[in-house]
Amino acid sequence: MDCPNCLDYFIDVNKVYALFDYIPPLQNLILRYKNAGESYLASYFGALFKQHIKFEDFDEDTVFVPIPSRNPSLRKRGYNPASLFAQSLKKHYLGKIETSILRCRHHDSKVLKALDQAQRFASSSSQYFCAYRAKFKKVIIVDDVLTTGSTIHAASRALKAAGVESIQAAVIARAAIPGLF
Repeated sequence: MDCPNCLDYFIDVNKVYALFDYIPPLQNLILRYKNAGESYLASYFGALFKQHIKFEDFDEDTVFVPIPSRNPSLRKRGYNPASLFAQSLKKHYLGKIETSILRCRHHDSKVLKALDQAQRFASSSSQYFCAYRAKFKKVIIVDDVLTTGSTIHAASRALKAAGVESIQAAVIARAAIPGLF
């Protein structure tokens, strides 16, 4: 499914694609993927994405850019769920991936999932930066779960500032927040 309501919140994002709504039992599967070491599920999610979702304007110049994990999360899990999902999308769509351009600016201990939408947008407004000027013009930002959209919003702003012209987003699931999506 694509997420038309998301576009009201992301002025720099052309389209947002979500495979599932973040509700049980799929929510439990995604939590196992993110927090219980079941990283093999990335391949499953990528295959399902390919079966059910056709990206608009996807071609050999489109680059998958995963949201980077914060260092504490990376140490705890041992992997970045968004990056593994992006690798699976790359494989199934025969695309390109760029894991080094998007970087986290702050490494504070504030946990975004404990904040409401306004707090998340304020906290994440300068959360990401690009390490270098983009040599590519079309990007699909990849993340695991879209909750309030603050992460994709912040990443898209950084990528636009680095010269990316067209941005879409792909997530495994989107949260069903009353009044938001």
